[in-house]
Amino acid sequence: MASARSASAAFTRQPALGAHRRTVYIRRMRILVNGMPAMGAYTGVGYYTWHLLEELSRRPEVEALGVFDGWRVITWEAFSSRVLSGETDDPPGGSSLRQLMRTLLPPLRRAWAGMRTRTFCRASAEGGWSLYHEPNYVAYPFTGPLVVTVHDLSFLRTPEYLPRDRIGWLRENFRDSFARADRVMVDSNFSLGEVLALCPWVDPARLRVAPLGVDARFFAAGEAPVPTSLAADLRLPPRFLLFVGTLEPRKNLQGLLRAHALLPEALQREYPLVITGGRGWRQRYFWRRLQQQRLRGTVRTLGYVPHGMVPLLMRAATALCYPSHYEGFGLCPLQAAACGTPVLAGDIPPLRETLQDAAVFADPADPEAIAAALRRLVEDASLRAVLAARGRERAAQYTWDRCADRTVGTYRELLP
Repeated sequence: MASARSASAAFTRQPALGAHRRTVYIRRMRILVNGMPAMGAYTGVGYYTWHLLEELSRRPEVEALGVFDGWRVITWEAFSSRVLSGETDDPPGGSSLRQLMRTLLPPLRRAWAGMRTRTFCRASAEGGWSLYHEPNYVAYPFTGPLVVTVHDLSFLRTPEYLPRDRIGWLRENFRDSFARADRVMVDSNFSLGEVLALCPWVDPARLRVAPLGVDARFFAAGEAPVPTSLAADLRLPPRFLLFVGTLEPRKNLQGLLRAHALLPEALQREYPLVITGGRGWRQRYFWRRLQQQRLRGTVRTLGYVPHGMVPLLMRAATALCYPSHYEGFGLCPLQAAACGTPVLAGDIPPLRETLQDAAVFADPADPEAIAAALRRLVEDASLRAVLAARGRERAAQYTWDRCADRTVGTYRELLP
């Protein structure tokens, strides 16, 4: 089997276009990616992993794309077929055993992680991989070039909003992973600044920014009427405000619930708050208030909605509410903007960077400010129209193709 060096040094010849045709040499790469984040419920890291793999599979430079599924390294075709099997367009939940292990005691989790590490080392030993890309913070051992993606540093900046075992796991492992990485990729300039501020031992020359992209389905949803069947299937009201995200304190559902309750009674009932997302942790922050407002009929919960339905749900909403305390990028509000849905966002640097003038911003720590912004959105149709137009223009600047361009460019830096 070819070595990693000989495989990475392979080239293909393609004629260049133009009046003077010349031969362009495209370096061929054998890329190994941990695909496990894309096998669970579609959270932000899973969404990133899935679309990055999809884009890499189309690149002429990528001679082979190996995906670690937790047990072995398989081709992208086999991986995508497996993940999509039994579903229309949505990666299913991960194995029940893996999900169970996440909730068990740290010693058991460490034992599980150790088994995964040994499995990865065996599985990756063959294939002549040029490079390994870990899309989810903590990389497995690998002898060749290593790229690690870090999506945010919430476990250092806002640990009060994360489960204790998650904080412990990341703090125990992330520094070693960063130290071994030849390149550390982040989603935004804000996250770049966070790494420089909170991880001063990381060499700035190894950091690269690759903003995330928006799935074309969100743009398509904004160009077509909302299917009447959607409202019937989900029992949606004619007008509503929407929250999409994991139900966890960092997303500030507690502040949004308080803000919605501050609206005039008539507006609360005309524009109820519809909440969709998988259950997270520390729900004591907001669970009692959520239950009270549900009983009053001003809040609806849908639970986890399959990803294929999310663009249509966003399109149907009067506005998306995303008053998050901390983000690394802010993909969800950008997706809503692509649908032409006005966005209320927390006034924090990463959301300002991503959305710019395509949203209404409010201090996430001030429920009254959030309530005032909500009232502006529901009462001002012209404002909603302006935000819808600006949002689609802004979202169009973020594509998975551009994300992959920057990622492949980073790979090239590391290969001879």
